[in-house]
Amino acid sequence: MSRKIHIPFGYFFLDKPPVEDNKIAEFRTINSTSFENPSRDLIDTVNAMSDIQDWMADYNIRNGNDPYNYVGKYEGQKVTAEQLNDDILHTLDLKEGWSLDFRNADESFKTLRSAMSVAGIIVMMNGIVGNNTHRKLNINEFRAFTLINEYAPLIFINNTDSKNAKVFSLLHEICHIWLGSESLYNRPENNANYRVNQTEQLCNQVAAEMLVPMTKFRIIWDEDTGSLSQRVKSVADRFNCSQYVIARRAYDAGIMDRADFERINSQLGRSINDSRTTGSGGNYYTTLQSRLDHRFVKSLDASVSRGETLYTDAYHLTNTNGSTYTRLISAIGG
Repeated sequence: MSRKIHIPFGYFFLDKPPVEDNKIAEFRTINSTSFENPSRDLIDTVNAMSDIQDWMADYNIRNGNDPYNYVGKYEGQKVTAEQLNDDILHTLDLKEGWSLDFRNADESFKTLRSAMSVAGIIVMMNGIVGNNTHRKLNINEFRAFTLINEYAPLIFINNTDSKNAKVFSLLHEICHIWLGSESLYNRPENNANYRVNQTEQLCNQVAAEMLVPMTKFRIIWDEDTGSLSQRVKSVADRFNCSQYVIARRAYDAGIMDRADFERINSQLGRSINDSRTTGSGGNYYTTLQSRLDHRFVKSLDASVSRGETLYTDAYHLTNTNGSTYTRLISAIGG
């Protein structure tokens, strides 16, 4: 039973389940409600990412690197969506309407992830716990989470989500880094009556503006002459984002009324699962590379080469062994 449900064997001999000391306890609320029963899959994933973050923070400190001044830059301050949007785009060296330059959501995601990595943000992604294909991460529990550390801010993306949604999740989570707040994100895309706290509202607003700037949205929307549903799909394709985001932008702009917004969301809700990732598939090393932040892997390889980090620790942090680690490093270019 211990192996089956991933609970330590010794726990079964205790009078009461122990209160575990892990990062998940710092996620005080989700969707403005108490979050008290995270799954074992989520706990293990957060703990694994926490290990990576701790290692990277120690590495940066040992090498005399300064903390990233954008982490918690607006913590406890009043900041407008416009200020936050401009600051993040400037740090990532992205222009307004950047997503219009790409053919699909994959290209947008890779560009955004690369820009974040250059800025010092660790971006990890997986759809399962480690390498265990029998432990698939539940998209209904979370889409992404953020761990705050001024030397190693980290974002984890649930790879079972749709390609378009993963782009929005990245943008949402990076806002939390600027606000200095840990985040566990599980926004239901097709719920028109969804309610969140002020911080989540701000992050959603900024993410939407970064992905679909209102000035460019109005121009592209007016150029389309199709039906309402056709327009939503067409404009979503242009910005490489989900149709929900476009419907919300149209609603916020006063272009779409409440009834149409709820109708569109109802239609999207019936088809939303079709676009989600069904599995990692493909070449093992290609999949492994996509899960890991390449800047982190190169730093890890440099530390191992200098004898500062044990190979066994490197294997643990990358979910590899001797042969797979060597091939991973070679593929990434360490």
